[in-house]
Amino acid sequence: MKKTLIAAALFAAIGTAHADPVTLTYTDTFGNEQVGTLPNNSSWSGNPWNQGKPVQGNVYAGEFKFKTSEGLDFYAFCADIFHTLKSGTTYQMDALTTGSVAGIGSWEIARIGYLFDNYGDYLDNSANGKELTAFQLTLWEILFENGKNQGNQNGNPLSKGNFKVGGFGDADDLANGWIKDIYDNTQDGTKSEKYDLFFLTSSSTCTEKYTSGNKKGQCKNGKMTQDSQNLISWTAKPEDPQDPAENPNEIPEPMPLVLLTAGLLALGFTRKLRCC
Repeated sequence: MKKTLIAAALFAAIGTAHADPVTLTYTDTFGNEQVGTLPNNSSWSGNPWNQGKPVQGNVYAGEFKFKTSEGLDFYAFCADIFHTLKSGTTYQMDALTTGSVAGIGSWEIARIGYLFDNYGDYLDNSANGKELTAFQLTLWEILFENGKNQGNQNGNPLSKGNFKVGGFGDADDLANGWIKDIYDNTQDGTKSEKYDLFFLTSSSTCTEKYTSGNKKGQCKNGKMTQDSQNLISWTAKPEDPQDPAENPNEIPEPMPLVLLTAGLLALGFTRKLRCC
């Protein structure tokens, strides 16, 4: 009940703040994270952020915790292995539904929903470090493994297929078990019954503009660089939809979210780590 009320209050505030963005300050220095490795020359064709180049090296996996300008907690997971979390980024926030985010299909929505519905009890609690790491690893497998039937590969999906990651100890084993369960039991076309899911798309910056002609000052095609990594967030659905105390007055609308520069720079995000 408490978690639902907090979620309702947060997204009611977001839904009414049409003019001004909600500001998020990163408050958790990966207190629940573990560190693992993307193997050398790791490369895959996961949607929708295939960069066409290998990604490798140390990677953190865990749950992000932010504080909103209204003083409410806001949680998220990394949904983009190709970019680091950077300060000063404006995010567009949309409901995570089929077709709402480029490259995410109905089977991915179904598996993400199953993950939240069956393993969401571990969320928002830094004491669940292993479980939150496993949650992030499982989410990556769903998003970046190439194909709807490739997630369950001989019991060790994280070490096989197009997307590979390891070195997380017991969290690897836990995630492998969750992935098998998800790919064995999720029904395509379904969605989360317990959570409303949201996708936060990072802003992009033009890296090269036309310097002359009638397009002077406009950005050249393909000369945009994504500012930060994309994220997935959530709110618990009300336990009693008929109880007005559990429902925000307005449905959240797409809107920008801004990360405070000082909040992130203080945590040393100049280090070269891929994602989370």
